[in-house]
Amino acid sequence: PNGRRRYRRALIGVARKQGKTELAAAISLYLLLADGEPSAQIYCAAASEEQADYVFEAAKRMCTIEGSPLSELVTVESSRITSKGDPYSYFQRLSSKGTTKHGSAPHGVIFDELHAWGVGQADELWDALTTGSGARDQPLQIAITTAGTDLQESRCGGLYQHGLAVQRGEVEDRGFFFRWWAAPDECDYRDPEMWK
Repeated sequence: PNGRRRYRRALIGVARKQGKTELAAAISLYLLLADGEPSAQIYCAAASEEQADYVFEAAKRMCTIEGSPLSELVTVESSRITSKGDPYSYFQRLSSKGTTKHGSAPHGVIFDELHAWGVGQADELWDALTTGSGARDQPLQIAITTAGTDLQESRCGGLYQHGLAVQRGEVEDRGFFFRWWAAPDECDYRDPEMWK
């Protein structure tokens, strides 16, 4: 009702090879260029630097592909994409060293392949990115991932359980967006009809 973003945190779970990386890159560029946040800091983090590179590299391709209108709006460097309209707004992927990120004020954070990010792994980075946006009008944190196998020992497991509780109406969290595409529990993975 007040024109602000309803969802501030999101968990999106989809199967492999469904365009997660490109979706995350496009959302990152939207937050950088079209969300109206001055001096926007947009970050992509993952359990490994290599994984975080995937989203960043996809965003770079979107900005540099021949004929892209984005090329007129940004400056693309090896480790940062900066808005030409607001030189203090940028998108970058992060290393897993959280101790150097506590001064950041993220407007947007993409956590890629959250299922691989264990509880206790890169705690300082997680804390810096999830608590540093208090001064932002409408920050957004999106975790996008394929399914993992450990509900107890991964950060994804905890958010997944929270999402299910919100979906069932057991927990009220109007700022949490949850979408999870999965086969039904009784699915026979050998049945070609189930593949569809």
